[in-house]
Order: sequence, then structure tokens, then C-alpha cells
Amino acid sequence: MNKPYIPILLGTARPQCHSKKVADYISDILSKDDRAETELHAVSKFIQEMTVPPWQKEYADETKDWRSVAEKADAFIIVAPEYNHGYPGELKIVLDEDLENYKGKPVLTCGVSAGSFGGSRLVEHILMVYSELGLVNVPYPLYFSKVHDLFEQDRDEIDEQYKERVEKSFDKLLTYQEQLKGLNKKLV
Repeated sequence: MNKPYIPILLGTARPQCHSKKVADYISDILSKDDRAETELHAVSKFIQEMTVPPWQKEYADETKDWRSVAEKADAFIIVAPEYNHGYPGELKIVLDEDLENYKGKPVLTCGVSAGSFGGSRLVEHILMVYSELGLVNVPYPLYFSKVHDLFEQDRDEIDEQYKERVEKSFDKLLTYQEQLKGLNKKLV
């Protein structure tokens, strides 16, 4: 049986961002889980200078790298900071590079913030984008609050606060992925 492929997408291109620490943390936990293949990607690897319309074939070369990841993916994990009560523009630009390869695939969102709400407004606002793209939101998001202080702690303290939550949300993502895989075959 093939393991599902679940890319983790760091949804900001801001250099030296704290969200990278969260993405690395999640990637490290999930790399030890043998039920799925995960791989960490950053939007900076895929971002274009403009919003690229995926239906226009002349842009196929510029967007092929992200589209190949999206096509291969069975589900997605997006780790993104909340910027001004929303999601980063570069995340939206990269998500807009594809339309066909999201349909019916589950997505788990990990919000990150310097404040105490852990990116909750980012999670709330990106749901409309997921819906339009055909992604299925997994309603077990992760919220990483006060991220500037969080990674000043040692790994055991971080694990005490977050490891079980990450594992539970990943369990839910895998459940959604398995159930949607069967449903999507029936719908095609």
C-alpha cells in the first residue's frame, strides 16, 4: 500500500520568519510517523512576480514546480503567519498557480502569530480560498501563539505544549484523506 504524500507548505517568503521554526517543528514530528510521506516546501521556492492564471497555458513553465507538488499530494498542511489579520499574499499567489489538483483534497492549517490568538484570524480568512479551490478544510487547525517566545524554550517544553496536538490534528487529516480518497473515486 502506498503511503499518502502530504506536503507541508510554509506560507510566507519573509526571511528569518518564526513560522519556519513552526514548519520545521511539525515536519520533524511528522517525519517520524510512518503512515505518510511528508516533505517541507516554502512558498519562496514557487512564488512568481505576479498572480499567474493557471488556465493560461503560456504560464505552464513558470508554475510547473508547484503544480507537480499539488498533483502528487494526497493532502496538504499549510503553516502560515497571520499578517494584519489575514494570510500572506505570497501564499495566495502560490495557491492560485493551480486549480485542478486541489479538488477534494483535505488541508490542515497551522496558524502562527506573535500574539495570543495563534493565527486564528488567518485560519478563519483562508477558509473561503480553500472552498473556492476545492480543498476540504480539516476542522482541527493548529494555533501557535507567542511564537517569538515559544522557540526560546527547550524542545521538551515545546513538546509538552504542542506535540500531542500536532499528532491529533495529523490523525484527523489522515482520516479525512482516506475517506475523501474513496469518495473522490466515486465522484469521478
